[in-house]
Amino acid sequence: MKHCAKEPVEPQCLTAFRTANPAAEWERDFRGSGEGRACYETLRSTLRQAQTGLCAYCEMRLTPGNEQIAHFHPKSDRSSNHNWALDWDNLWIGCLGGTRLADRQIDSDGKPKYPLPGNRSCDEATTDAILDGVILSETKFCG
Repeated sequence: MKHCAKEPVEPQCLTAFRTANPAAEWERDFRGSGEGRACYETLRSTLRQAQTGLCAYCEMRLTPGNEQIAHFHPKSDRSSNHNWALDWDNLWIGCLGGTRLADRQIDSDGKPKYPLPGNRSCDEATTDAILDGVILSETKFCG
């Protein structure tokens, strides 16, 4: 994981959204809805700038259409009242994987397809496994 200097204070839109929607789900309520979607775009921009335009995992240059917000701790973890999906300290930006030029497949309009099943990396194909304490946490890299 890349070392980056992340803002210690989360963007106001995330604080406001989480306060108003404490049980919100990432895809349904945040990333895919009006107010949430606008904040998602703000977070993408903020994280991209903090990480100097590089993937937090492989350090490849991020490009439009080949980036997404990643969660270090699984956003699906509902073992407590903590909403990991909307936790600022749990958010990073990463590529979609399949970034090796030799592994790219091109679709009919000439654009690369991401991710490729044989070349998934970074935040793709992650599981719900909780690795806190097993591997270095995000705070060892960014903070």
